[in-house]
Amino acid sequence: MEDDLAIRTLFECWYRAMEDGNVAALVSLVTPDVMVKAPGSLPIVGVSALERAMAAFLDGHSETVDYEVAEVEVSGPLAFARVSERARISSNSGAEASSISGMHLAILRRQSDGRWLLARDISSLTDAV
Repeated sequence: MEDDLAIRTLFECWYRAMEDGNVAALVSLVTPDVMVKAPGSLPIVGVSALERAMAAFLDGHSETVDYEVAEVEVSGPLAFARVSERARISSNSGAEASSISGMHLAILRRQSDGRWLLARDISSLTDAV
């Protein structure tokens, strides 16, 4: 139960950092070898690449997110989580905001200090408006 709560808290911190535009907080939640795959894009591999990608996105956009951690399963030092989200993305240029819905399948790795960090994430869109 403690691991489940820690993983759910990681996602709470992730989405809060996204809404705050806090790239440093985002990359503090991932393993050094992180791999993130968003729909229609190449995988982002490593902390530096993720930091650059998130900074570029958040420099031009802001977002608010409603999310639900639908499932968490822990097995030793690894866990997976299934997360659904609905995001409203606004461009800093003043263009009309858009809404997207999607799902993430994430693999997390427990660190030697007991913290859980995001190691892999693949997402899919369920709709875009």
